Amino acid sequence: MSLRQPSLNFINLLASRKGPAKILLHPYNPSEWFRGAYTTVQRTKTGGTQPSLRSRVSSLIFEYFPDLRVGAFDRQWDSLIRRVSKLGSFSAGQAQKICNILLKYHLVYFFSGLDPAWNHKNSWVSSLLPKANIPIDSLVLFYGAVLYPESFGSLVRVIPNARVRSLKDPKKHYVWSNLPAPYIRNLQSIFRAIAKSKGISPLELEMRELWRP
Repeated sequence: MSLRQPSLNFINLLASRKGPAKILLHPYNPSEWFRGAYTTVQRTKTGGTQPSLRSRVSSLIFEYFPDLRVGAFDRQWDSLIRRVSKLGSFSAGQAQKICNILLKYHLVYFFSGLDPAWNHKNSWVSSLLPKANIPIDSLVLFYGAVLYPESFGSLVRVIPNARVRSLKDPKKHYVWSNLPAPYIRNLQSIFRAIAKSKGISPLELEMRELWRP
């Protein structure tokens, strides 16, 4: 599966939205990218996060990303989640979503081919595709559980207060924002195993089957 067209579709979809949900990934703009990632957790963050603190968290993430290496990815990623959680007073669930979405933005922007000069400067991005984690939220977990019951058969034990209903009403069935780090690692392992069985990356699995706007 080529990622160019799905990446372009994703970028165009975000740009077509109205109001604060409209996110412009092109041209590259770290402030806009972080704003987009933060909006996905904002409603779960009691009291919000001060703009100055959001700026510090954004700088931490964007400065950290180029040092990520495939061979040390999981260890480095766990460290990043802890640092983002501590600095921004985010839960592990909130921190993973912000970081995973920002890495997804990097990957789809790279594979879209919209900015060859940016790709040349950021060639490290493409190497992370096999390791990049899926941004976990209630919908991703729901579709994962419905589409792959054999992999998520113990979901109720993996996620506190998990409830599976029907595809007609999948929203808000999982308390994703408060997931502890060990639960997140277990879930990512499940998604990686599913993706590997299909010969694709976790991001391709998410874009093809799990992320449904």
